[in-house]
Amino acid sequence: HQYYCYSAYHQDCHVPRAPAPGEGEGTSWVCRQCVFAIATKRGGALKKGPYARAMLGMKLSLPYGLKGLDWDAGHLSNRQQSYCYCGGPGEWNLKMLQCRSCLQWFHEACTQCLSKPLLYGDRFYEFECCVCRGGPEKVRRLQLRWVDVAHLVLYHLSVCCKKKYFDFDREILPFTSENWDSLLLGELSDTPKGERSSKLLSALNSHKDRFISGREIKKRKCLFGLHARIPPPVEPVTEDGAPT
Repeated sequence: HQYYCYSAYHQDCHVPRAPAPGEGEGTSWVCRQCVFAIATKRGGALKKGPYARAMLGMKLSLPYGLKGLDWDAGHLSNRQQSYCYCGGPGEWNLKMLQCRSCLQWFHEACTQCLSKPLLYGDRFYEFECCVCRGGPEKVRRLQLRWVDVAHLVLYHLSVCCKKKYFDFDREILPFTSENWDSLLLGELSDTPKGERSSKLLSALNSHKDRFISGREIKKRKCLFGLHARIPPPVEPVTEDGAPT
């Protein structure tokens, strides 16, 4: 038994294998389901303390067969709806990271490596899961361009607000400014506040393949939306995290 849900497990039925009676004397054993229930958090799981350590141990193995999953052509979703370390359902564009090695998708709430919460559709990370690494996760932020920032912000707002068009001065720029540090923009993060507006506006106006302005639909010119509500594409990267 363990003290949280009080379920009993055969040793070999739990992943990873449960300790035998008498093993780890003096410590209470907590099952995988309860460890995840306690440790998972919006923005990223616990990183310190006994439950964080227990979670890392659980994450070295998956509670399902990865090779048995039936994936779509883009490796974005599987028929079994089994993802992450937890084995639960998910949607790749809603705060999930894809492991560069096994290509499985992992929930933000189950990862312990993020310094900032994810935005919807943010795939500008190079991530390796605990299973593939045999230890703690590894993550690296990729370098964004202004067109990527504009696309990411518009996509995130469209998911949150469930509408297509956003006012540049009232919505797009304020959101970008308020979340400037969370965007982890690397080289762009040093851009002076006074220049951010013109850089964003230039990206929105010069990439008509991605963005549509209010002027084109006979509305206010300061309105912008995505031609298609899809996350920004991520280009192949070099070792320094910059697009090729």
